[in-house]
Amino acid sequence: MFNYQNDTSNSRNLPEIDTERRAIDSVIAFLNKHLPNFPNIFKNKTSITPVDPEDDVSQILWAYLERMARKTEFFMIQFQYRYFRTRRSSDFGIIEVEDNNPNEIDKAFFVIEAKRLPTPGKDKEGKSREKEYVSSNYGGMERYKKGHHGKGLSDSAMIGYIQKDDCNHWHQKINDWINDLIKTNKSSEICWDEDDLLILEKDLKTTQKYNSKNTRIVTSNRDSIRIHHYLMELA
Repeated sequence: MFNYQNDTSNSRNLPEIDTERRAIDSVIAFLNKHLPNFPNIFKNKTSITPVDPEDDVSQILWAYLERMARKTEFFMIQFQYRYFRTRRSSDFGIIEVEDNNPNEIDKAFFVIEAKRLPTPGKDKEGKSREKEYVSSNYGGMERYKKGHHGKGLSDSAMIGYIQKDDCNHWHQKINDWINDLIKTNKSSEICWDEDDLLILEKDLKTTQKYNSKNTRIVTSNRDSIRIHHYLMELA
């Protein structure tokens, strides 16, 4: 499935051993490199005309990341990636540039969900969207854990657009919400445990990188998905 170049060669042909893992690691390295630059880029672009809505922030981020990917990467980034034969979509889908099998439908091998922090407003049922990064009908982590996003994928990502306070504040807040779910969850459709907690991996200044290993329940089957979390201070 994967034909791509590494950092030291212009060749797109790598050994086939564990190529999917190498492709995922390449995406993560790309995000680690470029996401920390985005807060300053965003602030410069929006200094005269402020931008707050989630989709508008995501569109600016997509344009930036896609430009970076076109220069060196084997993948492209699709904005508002829609899952085939469903009504569901993720904010970003990572797809191979080369069409190695013209008889197959292009599928994302890595997806990204983005959420505002704090998340304002109420949902269609009148409930607060405050905890939407973690849970609710539109909850980012919850949708991964239920297989609504990233079904069958080993790794994917979430980005938190921090519009008030800082990374440390939201790291603590998100983990507090998860700890509450560990104590109170009674649903058989989802399991919350300590592996869901965000663990700091890299301090990238205005962006911090965390990860969590999340139990995923789809019908009667269980597996896990690793979520790479990037909290970015945009205010």
